[in-house]
Amino acid sequence: MANNVQPRLYTSELNNYCLRKNMQVSYEEISVTGPPHNMEFTFKAVIGDRAFPEGKGKSKKEAKNVAAGLALFILEKEDMSSFMSPQPSQNSSVSESKTPPSVDYIALLNQNVQKMRLTLEFFKQPTSGFSSFSYSCKIGKTSYDPGRGSSKQEAKQAAAKIACQKMRLVDISQENDSISPSACNLSRTDSPTTSSLSTSTSNGMVVESGFSEDTSERNNNKSLQSISSYSPKSTSGCQQKVKRFLAPTFQKQLDNNEKEENMYSCNERFLNDFCNIKILSRGGYGQVFKGIHKLDKKSYAIKRVKFDNEKVKREVKVLAKLDHENIIKYSLCWDGDDYYDTEESGHFPRSKIKCLFIVMELCERGTLKDWINSRRGSELDKALSLNLFQQITAGVEYIHSNNLIHRDLKPSNIFLVDETKIKIGDFGLVTSLKTKDDRTKGVGTPLYMSPEQIFSLEYGNEVDIFALGLILFQLLYISATVQEISKIWENVKICIFPEEFIKKYPKEQVMIEKLLSKKPEDRPKASHILRILKTWEKEESGREIMYSHTY
Repeated sequence: MANNVQPRLYTSELNNYCLRKNMQVSYEEISVTGPPHNMEFTFKAVIGDRAFPEGKGKSKKEAKNVAAGLALFILEKEDMSSFMSPQPSQNSSVSESKTPPSVDYIALLNQNVQKMRLTLEFFKQPTSGFSSFSYSCKIGKTSYDPGRGSSKQEAKQAAAKIACQKMRLVDISQENDSISPSACNLSRTDSPTTSSLSTSTSNGMVVESGFSEDTSERNNNKSLQSISSYSPKSTSGCQQKVKRFLAPTFQKQLDNNEKEENMYSCNERFLNDFCNIKILSRGGYGQVFKGIHKLDKKSYAIKRVKFDNEKVKREVKVLAKLDHENIIKYSLCWDGDDYYDTEESGHFPRSKIKCLFIVMELCERGTLKDWINSRRGSELDKALSLNLFQQITAGVEYIHSNNLIHRDLKPSNIFLVDETKIKIGDFGLVTSLKTKDDRTKGVGTPLYMSPEQIFSLEYGNEVDIFALGLILFQLLYISATVQEISKIWENVKICIFPEEFIKKYPKEQVMIEKLLSKKPEDRPKASHILRILKTWEKEESGREIMYSHTY
């Protein structure tokens, strides 16, 4: 296959992975076959005492690279399965975020460190096993205790919460994580000499810039003492109870006409056109906000992404072109300078970068992932599940009819307008069937990626069909817990289904097996899937009429 795409260096990626996990990797030569002019080498990767599948190549380097790719594929899948079923931490010194916080602590920190003219950074910390993520927060030269969560974002929020508590940015008397009124107005002192910045040591940790550490807050994840009555408990680092602030106060009298800096953006058009701006999600792709337009008073979703290359325009062009009842509607876009914060960096820089803002329809009822989670433990409405899947398939058929591939179909990228109406969104990874080089990139979400996507082979729109098969299974098999589905997920991807599913949904099982075919050419087109679904719908409707007449 002739193209300009460089093969992935799986050996380097696997080495980095093992370094992060503190594991040793080696390669074992299995065999060398063939004549001297056409030799084939076989190697396998060995990590610790664990051997992985063999890889073959025309050279030792190529064979090792293939073997590394196979090992990395297995390890990352195991990581993702563990990610879907996080285990609670028993370490009381680490704050664990089990549910999304009601306060965006990262944004709160961003707002205040800007005023203090400090920097905010997050650093990944080692964890035991793959059960969770752990990050620590550093403000200026001060490092804080790590926070843990079931995702990177949750861990960073937990770390940010710890820092907010230490810096007294939140009212620690509140049990529901609400922000105190004074927190949003925290700013500089009247005089630079009043802060008395100092360096101190508490419990073995160096704390600078006047921020002091105390263990009385470490073991409290929910209810915390109020600032006004706060007194540290006796610890090895502090034997005296005192009623005082341990951090310097940064007070500023705001004039009535002075506009407070927006905590999420400094883009003039964004702030002039929209009010009540709230963040909905953030990730490596950028951020999505909810805002009410000041003129038409309607709520919109505003996506902000880095505008650092021409490919960024692709999502806008695609959204502007598509017009279908099951596709998120595009409104407008603009570019401009703004601060930029992502899940990956967790850093809110004072400098601005060029961003692209995309305004789209807002689906108030959340994502299909939320819908599935809300029905765990409840009786399944099969007709509704199949109806939603039919709408998703109709949207995919329309996307494919425009010679496009979505490449990231999953429940969290499918949105609900109401209980029975869905729309496909997030076209950040969309590509054209005409772009050959782009169709060898292993992009997407690993849990829903087809084999050809994962191994960076040339692929077509069949990758979306593979994802549809997994989504259909999730709509029909809503387990009581996320942990239960994570245990069987890898088996489902190779068409090994639970016995109760096979008995209850025999014809749906056959369809899913077709959608998850290992060979892309064996997967049906979206139009064919739609015809079958409509036939099922008519048959079910006929049975209902017959039953009502009989009754």
